[in-house]
Amino acid sequence: MWQGFIGKEIQRTNRNLLLNNLGMVGIPLAIGIFGWSYWSGFFGGPKLVANQDLISDPSKYMGRYLKIVGSGYLETGMQEISQRKSKSTGEVKSETVTARLIAVKLSGDRANSDRAIFVKLENDAPATNSAAGTIESMSNFVEQEIKSLPDRDLILPVIINAKADFRNPGYWGLAIGSIGGIIGAINLSKWKQRQDNINLHPIVKKLSQYGIPEMVIPEIDREFDSQNIVVHQQTKISNNWLIQKQSFDLEIKKIVDIVWIYFQVTKHRTNGIPTGKTFATICHDRHGGTVEIPGSEAEVMGLIEQIHTRVPWAIIGHTDEIKLAWEKDRANLISFVDESRQNHEAGINSDSLARN
Repeated sequence: MWQGFIGKEIQRTNRNLLLNNLGMVGIPLAIGIFGWSYWSGFFGGPKLVANQDLISDPSKYMGRYLKIVGSGYLETGMQEISQRKSKSTGEVKSETVTARLIAVKLSGDRANSDRAIFVKLENDAPATNSAAGTIESMSNFVEQEIKSLPDRDLILPVIINAKADFRNPGYWGLAIGSIGGIIGAINLSKWKQRQDNINLHPIVKKLSQYGIPEMVIPEIDREFDSQNIVVHQQTKISNNWLIQKQSFDLEIKKIVDIVWIYFQVTKHRTNGIPTGKTFATICHDRHGGTVEIPGSEAEVMGLIEQIHTRVPWAIIGHTDEIKLAWEKDRANLISFVDESRQNHEAGINSDSLARN
């Protein structure tokens, strides 16, 4: 029984659940392993680096969270300014100093090896000969400001950003990683339960509304193993069933339960400019369920015809009155469809008796 169409769909959805949630659990682990240098700084704080080591190879420490202790400092007078401008005229409405640069002297261990490094501070932060922050490349603006200085070669091509919060990305990473890991672990537990007991799978639970799954499944398998089915992307339609594949589930509708079918057009705009339309067949069933089948205009119209051929008593088309009845007086709408079905089947039986 589990080797047919439904069994394969159960295996497919279980496999997707396993692989996706292994990824959710594995990604935080990978970030932790491959971002070890960041996390060591996050948990252990800035690492003190020897002046000569930083002078000898500053690029080696890019992105690292470090602490330096120099022999002196100097206010450079350079500032980082944030401006608020008028959108219409471009006029500067206000300016705020958000950071400033100081130069810290680094005394090397070798002759003529003394250098200076710029440190970015909050504008109102006190300046000292020590600083802790992330090693970053010097901005083009700062490069232009100092390129004509006679002692430019004595200034390292990196800065220490003591203004930025080194740990802030880590807090976000821990929060997202923890949530992802918890969700992944929960879903892996669900996968294990479904592997151990197939009756816990949502597909099997859905089938139970149509009868005993062990009896319904062979019926569906037989229909979808035949050639008399309509296939459109992730949707398959047999004489008695409409099934739509989803990543972790399967939408299952009995054709005779469909009571309302209509054609939906959605117009799309970007900044008020029309950018196209999308089309879909919408099917509502007597249990309150809905299936949306997207496609081209011609495909959608063809699907409506295919479904309506199987349930000719169903309401077809969309009006405000039908929508209101579906939302406010669904029981009477379903009764109307049931009556239409009885009349349709009575008419077929009458024609059959007349021919006999």
